[in-house]
Amino acid sequence: MRKINIISDIFSLITPKVCSGCGDKLSLGELTICTSCRISLPFTYDWKRADNPAFTTLDGLYAIEWAASFGFYRKNSNYAKAIKNMKFKRAKVSAQHLGEWFAYEITTACDNLKDIDYIIPMPIHTLRYLWRGYNQSEEIAKGMAKILQVHIDTKVVKRVKIGRVQSRLSNKKARKKNSENMFKVTDVSKLLGKHVLIIDDTLTSGSTMLSLIEVIKRADYNCKISVATLARSDKRSDLNNV
Repeated sequence: MRKINIISDIFSLITPKVCSGCGDKLSLGELTICTSCRISLPFTYDWKRADNPAFTTLDGLYAIEWAASFGFYRKNSNYAKAIKNMKFKRAKVSAQHLGEWFAYEITTACDNLKDIDYIIPMPIHTLRYLWRGYNQSEEIAKGMAKILQVHIDTKVVKRVKIGRVQSRLSNKKARKKNSENMFKVTDVSKLLGKHVLIIDDTLTSGSTMLSLIEVIKRADYNCKISVATLARSDKRSDLNNV
């Protein structure tokens, strides 16, 4: 084991690990985000308030149980950079680490997720998965599942419409239109009497998430749904930069 650690240490000197937020070299004991970025992370503290903006955005035509976002997405912030790196530059370990951290904060502050049966990562279309090579929401879910001690189901809901990337659409109406008829439930029996937690990276206008919630509720109206995202915007001008 020590021999492996020595090799790892030497490799780290040659190709040092860097913070997924600021890009600085990580110090000993720092995993994927440096201490400075951790301290300055713009927490929403949604999990300490039941009637938070993440919840009110999604609790519409179909009622949900609970919703929260971990941090604010603010343009050009180090946290925004970490989210983008996780989404577009294969920062899988960072996504898992942030998922663990978020789940830990939730479980130590409230009981909302104690009866979760399983996690549903926001599905991405097969073609986009093949092009990107991974689903960032699934990586976040892996971290959260580890702390919540529940399993992940990536097959109960399928994305059947690839659509345009939401961040490239300029307004809420366009995003809503783009997210219509986007998902399909593949096995209704898996939803019956369950409480599912949907995971995504960023909550913007909420159109995609609301579309997924609607599909699940139409399949089984009594299925309880909670939502957790790593980020949401606190400024309308930031929505187009996610």
